[in-house]
Amino acid sequence: MNWEKVKELYPSLIRWRPDMELNVDGYTWFEGEKGQVFGISKEELTDHDEILLASVLKRAEAVERERTEQERFWSQTLLGEGNGSTPADRPFRFIFFRLNTGQIDASLIDEGLKGIFPHEVSLLWLDQQSGVIVEEFEGGREDVVDLHNVIELLMSDLSVNIHLFVGERLPEMDGTDVRKSFTWMKQTADFAFQHSTEYVSELADVLPPLLVSKLAREERERVAALLLKEAKDDQELLRTVQTYLEANSNITEAAKRMYMHRNSLQYRIDKFIDRTQIDIKTFQGAIVCYLALKMLDV
Repeated sequence: MNWEKVKELYPSLIRWRPDMELNVDGYTWFEGEKGQVFGISKEELTDHDEILLASVLKRAEAVERERTEQERFWSQTLLGEGNGSTPADRPFRFIFFRLNTGQIDASLIDEGLKGIFPHEVSLLWLDQQSGVIVEEFEGGREDVVDLHNVIELLMSDLSVNIHLFVGERLPEMDGTDVRKSFTWMKQTADFAFQHSTEYVSELADVLPPLLVSKLAREERERVAALLLKEAKDDQELLRTVQTYLEANSNITEAAKRMYMHRNSLQYRIDKFIDRTQIDIKTFQGAIVCYLALKMLDV
């Protein structure tokens, strides 16, 4: 269904997220084909409208979520109207999450994600399938949860795939800078969710493809062709080189990942160096080659 057209007919149309603050009883709720829940003010709907919409859409229910005072603070600072004038008075970090479905009880996700941390955190829903956790470091606390070790256990318990993008720890800052940091980090998280297959990713993981994505496609293709030369079209060779680089240039580990004898892998590495004149055994050569490979991926 074209929701843009529906909104032209019903200007009050809103997309539900679990921590919205509004009178849910004042809306009639419907579920879209992808599981999104939309509401239309009852004042805009006639009985005929309701019958018509219910014939093509499933009825849905929106349940208000209780929020802590700190979650209200962060919601206003990050998502509220204005420039977010209230400062963050302690170090913090953003942890973005995205689910593979919107058809799950939000309270279960709340409980599961918050339960990862040994201290209180704030969780805000951005839509039905994604949100952000704000972890604050109070009183000089330095303990940081290793999310790589717990996310698969949580996914198993909830029977849902959850991808996390873990932001860098940020210092105290004024409200305007907090919102700017959030906006940039959210854009980076969206990029990570689109391009990374890992359940947990960080800025360092996505920085190379993120930087490459800033180039126009024509520029990426031109640079990749100049650097990789005739090796550009040898997919097996490129896959071998990328595996080698992602194994921290460790021949034994790369060979194990590719189920290949290390001498065979060494032969391919030497073949690549000979074809491209990029010595990927050096730091500079490895960086240049990795970026060139990412230019073919994006």
